Amino acid sequence: MVGCDEDVFLEHLCKANSDTVAALLVAYTSVTDGRCLLKDVKKKMGGDLEFAVLARLRPRYEFLADRVYAACKGLGTDEEALCRILGLNDNEECLLIRDAYNVLHAEDDEPYNDFR
Repeated sequence: MVGCDEDVFLEHLCKANSDTVAALLVAYTSVTDGRCLLKDVKKKMGGDLEFAVLARLRPRYEFLADRVYAACKGLGTDEEALCRILGLNDNEECLLIRDAYNVLHAEDDEPYNDFR
């Protein structure tokens, strides 16, 4: 009901490198009897802060793959978001996004289960 202390997230995640973020995810799971930090962030936060925290906690290509999915799902396609995601990454990175997308969304209905 009360939410969370946003300053704690900002203080720690802004200074953390990738290894530290991975360690935070593992430590959170171990001290909360198996709860997932990503799911708890989605429950307690909202808006831009939630978006930023999830972007920081998730592996880069998984996050971008979900952004591609969100841009394509629903009525119409968010072409501006797709251009930003795919245009700012080189071919090799786009292949990594494709691979992450295909793993994350393999169980979805067609055509959303395949990056192509």
